Amino acid sequence: MPHPYRLRLPGPTTVPARVRTALAQQVVNHRGPEFETVVREIETGLQPIMGTANNVLLFAASGTGMMEASLANVMAPGDKALFICNGQFADRFAAIAEGLGLQADKVDVPWGEAVDIAVLQERLAATDYRAVIAIHNESSTGAVADLAAIGAAVRNTEAVLIVDSVSGLGGIEMQQDRWGVDVLVSASQKALMCPPGLGLVSVSEKAWWVIDSDAPPRALLLGLPQGARQRSRRANRLHPRRLSRLRAARSPADDR
Repeated sequence: MPHPYRLRLPGPTTVPARVRTALAQQVVNHRGPEFETVVREIETGLQPIMGTANNVLLFAASGTGMMEASLANVMAPGDKALFICNGQFADRFAAIAEGLGLQADKVDVPWGEAVDIAVLQERLAATDYRAVIAIHNESSTGAVADLAAIGAAVRNTEAVLIVDSVSGLGGIEMQQDRWGVDVLVSASQKALMCPPGLGLVSVSEKAWWVIDSDAPPRALLLGLPQGARQRSRRANRLHPRRLSRLRAARSPADDR
């Protein structure tokens, strides 16, 4: 490997030396008290970054895995979701949904532009959607969604607002609770400046009601444990449950 090695990508980002040093520490029991302490510290540190009082769940998964998990836990085959599509990753999210057997309707927005909230409201009034999906920071264009406005449009509907903030979290403001984001997913390798492989999700009470109302869980490996809103440490130990097969085509976006 050439030295110094430079990453000229939107992610993974360069990992600071102190993080690499921490990775060299002794491996501990992943079900023991030392690991539980680390997880608790991570959760506490992430809550203000995410702008939430929710428990933050951690998964051994990429950003793509968390995108799939957000759909597989909230929706069932045949359910309708509305995707705000203004770039590559929004289209990828819709492709994942189709691979899961969901009906993926789209609000097509020119790349780099924001969705017209009036148009979004019209679509929500015309059809009962199980979820609305938005990208916080569209990596392909740099467009940042007005999540406060989108959340206000979705808040009083039956739909759950799912947001991908894989490249946004830690780099631009996120106020999950205040903006009405129901399921917020992210990953470790971009603005959080950690190695790839750790997925994050924070779930609102509205979304937990949907998740807990259905049994058995729809997802295996990336299933959000029922009752996890009260969980606590047990549900946050990266414990696998189920993984539905991802049929979305691979693309250069697979760094997620």
